[in-house]
Amino acid sequence: MLDELPEGLDRTTVEELMAATRPAHIHRIDIGPEVSALRDRLARTFPHPVELPRDAAWAFQCAVNCRVGLRRTVARLTPKEETAGGEEVA
Repeated sequence: MLDELPEGLDRTTVEELMAATRPAHIHRIDIGPEVSALRDRLARTFPHPVELPRDAAWAFQCAVNCRVGLRRTVARLTPKEETAGGEEVA
């Protein structure tokens, strides 16, 4: 995904932006005003004016979706541990 973005954003900024972006169906973002809003939001994070291609917004949204999906999958597949008192903890 970072390859799709123009030069100028560090990893920390991208991570923060990803954390603030909600998952979305790709087919919806591909055709609606959501893609323009995401492109604008991404472009405003650059220290210099930049025109983002549509593919950059799509790749960014894919990365957000994958991260959230992976987090949910790991949580679901991670066995719960029992404490000494018999309580379950994640």
